[in-house]
Order: sequence, then structure tokens, then C-alpha cells
Amino acid sequence: MFLFPAHSRVWLTSCGVLCGGADSIGSLFEEVRLDQRVSGCLPDSESLGALAGIGGGDQSILGRHQLLALAVVEQAWTAGGLSSMRNRLRGEESKHRHSRWGCVSGSSLGGLCAMESEMGSAKKFSPYSISRWRSNAISAVTTVRYGLGGPDFSLNAASATGAQILYLAGSLVASGMADLIVAVAADSEVTPVVRSAMERNRSVSSNVDCRPLSAGRSGMAPVEGAACVILESEAHAR
Repeated sequence: MFLFPAHSRVWLTSCGVLCGGADSIGSLFEEVRLDQRVSGCLPDSESLGALAGIGGGDQSILGRHQLLALAVVEQAWTAGGLSSMRNRLRGEESKHRHSRWGCVSGSSLGGLCAMESEMGSAKKFSPYSISRWRSNAISAVTTVRYGLGGPDFSLNAASATGAQILYLAGSLVASGMADLIVAVAADSEVTPVVRSAMERNRSVSSNVDCRPLSAGRSGMAPVEGAACVILESEAHAR
């Protein structure tokens, strides 16, 4: 439970995570408890699509960071016992929407890695390329998929992205503007050009053994991952 300086209590009712080789909060926490560097690889994109419950047609329009995000939202959504309804991402059929449910999403790198990957391999860009590259790429597909018709914000603030997502998501619920907010962030594997730029500005650790909570670390060690928490007002959660 979170307490915000507003009239309503905010409850964290479910969550989901994929990070390195960790596919649950318990396994990730265990690595942190043992002061181990997060390592390992996440499933391929086809497997992520299966985790997210996304069909092949919808999966074909998504970037990897979008698939990562939808996979952890599906984890959290299912664990929270929320609506069984899902919208397709493509097509003109009517889609269900809940006006009091919203989304705050983000990515520390936005669509930069998706853009680099496509620019290096595509002979002709997809009609969906811009949608994968934009900073609202995660929120755009999450809101459609889960019928989130309320507040919708996308943040891109480097390493502060996750903290800002939680603050804004909690504030929206605490203020009464939303009954439920999906707070989700994802970053795909860092591509060569992006990594080179990160090394150039010295944000990447020069120590291959650096650990996330080490006082002596010299920077970060980028790892592909995604996380989601679902925040609800006390009344809605009850």
C-alpha cells in the first residue's frame, strides 16, 4: 500500500516482471538479496508474444520493447484477477474501453533501439515503424489491448523513468482521476550504436562485475527487461 498526500489511499494490487533470466518478483528479489548481477536472457520475440497472449498478426506490428511490456502487463493483469476481455491491436472492430482505467508507461531509451534495428535491416520501412519508434509506443498498444480509456501518459526520462512512472501513476489514483492505473516500463536489448553512445557519455560501468546496489559501482550495466505494477484506489481494489 502507498500513501500519497491526497484524499485516497493507493493500493498496489499486482505486478509482473521480466529481467535478464528472472521471470518473477521472487527470482529477481533473490538475485538482489544475494548481491548478484542480473544476468541471463529473456525469451525470443515469438515466445514473448505467447506470454502476452498476442496472435501472429498483432505480433508482427510490434517492436521488442512493446512485446516485453505487454508480456509483463499480462502477468500483472492475470494475477490481479482483472477483466478477461482483450482487444486486438489491429482491425476496425469495436473495442471495449473503461473510462476510469488508465496507463502510465515509459522506457529509458524510448524507441531508439527499435529504430536502429530496423534501419540496419529493413529494405523498406513498415507502415508501423514510426509507431514502434515513438516514445509513446508502449502506452499506445497497452491502452488498446486492455481497454484503458482513462488517463494516458508516456514518460522518457533515462534512469528516472521508473520512479516518475510510479509517482504519476499513484498521483492519478490518489487524486481521484482514475480508479486503476497500469504502470509499465520496458527496454529491449541495447543495440550497438546506442551502447556506443552510452559508453561515450560514461553512463555504462567500466567494471564488468558491477552490481546494482554496490556503493562503488562506476555506472550501470544495461540489461533487457520490463516491469509492471497495477495501482488501484482502495474502493476499487476492495
